[in-house]
Amino acid sequence: MARVNRLIGLSLGADICWPICYEEIVKRLDLSIPFEGDEVGIEVERVTIEPFDLRQPSRYDVVLDRLTHWYRTSREWIKKVVLMDDVYVFNNPWTVQSMEKATSYAAMIHLGLPVPDT
Repeated sequence: MARVNRLIGLSLGADICWPICYEEIVKRLDLSIPFEGDEVGIEVERVTIEPFDLRQPSRYDVVLDRLTHWYRTSREWIKKVVLMDDVYVFNNPWTVQSMEKATSYAAMIHLGLPVPDT
């Protein structure tokens, strides 16, 4: 039985308390989950994306995203790892853009431009 570690990345803004608690909980749990003949362990680290490189593969298996709603560079990096590196992300980075679409449509309606019913 091989030991396989999965890495959870924390994409953080000004968060202070909960990431410290989350990291400590995962550390104390010291998980060892049997899966398909292997033992899967969980590790956590804070995401760093600087310098930004589209060709650099992601090390993360999952990212808990608390940042992309207000920081565009992180949002684009998150989209890249979802599309190119098969990373699962909690908090959909495309949601912000769907809200931008609604705001744009509202502005167009206010200006009297023809907008189809949505």
